[in-house]
Formats: sequence, structure tokens, C-alpha cells
Amino acid sequence: VILGLAVPAGGQNWCCKTVSFDSQWCQRDDCLGAGCLDGQSGVCSPLSDCICKDLVPYRTKNFCVLFKSCQRSNEDLEFAKDIVQLYTQRAASDSCIDALTRAICSYHFPLCESDSKDFKYICDSVCQQVKRNCGNVTLPYFAAEGSRCKPPGKDGDRECTEAQEGRVISCFATDAVVV
Repeated sequence: VILGLAVPAGGQNWCCKTVSFDSQWCQRDDCLGAGCLDGQSGVCSPLSDCICKDLVPYRTKNFCVLFKSCQRSNEDLEFAKDIVQLYTQRAASDSCIDALTRAICSYHFPLCESDSKDFKYICDSVCQQVKRNCGNVTLPYFAAEGSRCKPPGKDGDRECTEAQEGRVISCFATDAVVV
């Protein structure tokens, strides 16, 4: 669920931003949403255990709810691994866990180019990798809103998100820059 947040006058704080997973994330002037200190002193909730920290080098709207997005991503991965074990009768392999992690991070941290333009669909290549590496278990088994996989078609993997270490894969983004 993406919450609508009021933007301060002047439009200085936008939700579509590159995420900073460092220890000072909550003290930044442009921090919005859950966990931000809003000028108060204090310690930021740690994001070092966020499964998506190395997979989201791009601008995403979930900058607005960074702490909660990390928390939900971690919870969804544990749930997804349980689902894989339930359906396949074996623990998720490393390649399955990698595929699940990429899908979950794509789901919780959709690529955006502005506050009004984001790519909520997960690229079909990510969804197919989950199916291939996880014994035919597919994304709808653990995505809260059901299937967010972009159906394959003439556009291929266009206008969708694929979380991947160090770069963004999509027709509209390369090297963490939306084009």
C-alpha cells in the first residue's frame, strides 16, 4: 500500500528519490514518512539488515516509507521462503532466495521517474526467475496485492521494475538513471 503524503509548500520534499540506506537516513532534510526525525535529535532505526539495501540504486517512491518498506521486505522474504518449503517440501535454495529477494525488492521499491510516474509492475523476467528457481512457486503466492508481474507481450520488460545490485534494468532506466 502506498500512502499519499502531503508535500510541503514549495514542493521541496518529493517521494520519488534515490534511497539512502546509511545510518543517517532519518535525519536528512528530505526524509519523509515513518521513521523520520523531522529536525529532532535521535538515532535512526537501523536499515543495515534490509534485504533490499544493495538492490535499490534507483529512484523510488518508497523513499517516503523507507523503514516500513524494509521491514515488510524482510518479513515477505521469510514468508516466501516458508511458502516455497510448503509447496516444494524442501528449503528454498540460494538461487531461489536470490530470485525471491529481487522480486520482493522490486515490489516494495518500485522504480519512479517522478511523483506521478512510477513503474509498479515487476518485470516479467524477475517473475519468471522466481518460478524457474523456486519449483514453480510464483509471485501471487506471497505478494499482498496479488500478481504485480508485468504480463509478457510486445513491450517485453518495459515500464517495470527489476531490482538488481548496482543497476536498474528496464527500457527506461540504465545505471540508476531514468531515461
